[in-house]
Amino acid sequence: MASQRKARKRRTSKFSKRKQTVLRKAHELQRDCDAEVYLYVRNKRSNQVWRYTSGIQPPLETEMVCLIHTAEVIMY
Repeated sequence: MASQRKARKRRTSKFSKRKQTVLRKAHELQRDCDAEVYLYVRNKRSNQVWRYTSGIQPPLETEMVCLIHTAEVIMY
């Protein structure tokens, strides 16, 4: 049990640090490159959601699904 608690705490800590880093990087991208940024982060375990937007209107959920599939095609 103690090892499970340690693993959960380590995972939570790592998620928190990485989330802060990716939010900071999104802000820097917007500021330094004059880019429009919309970032959506969802924790699968707790279902918590964090969003960052550079001021643009966030896309609708149906549009996001479309954007995700388009991005996957472009990235590969």
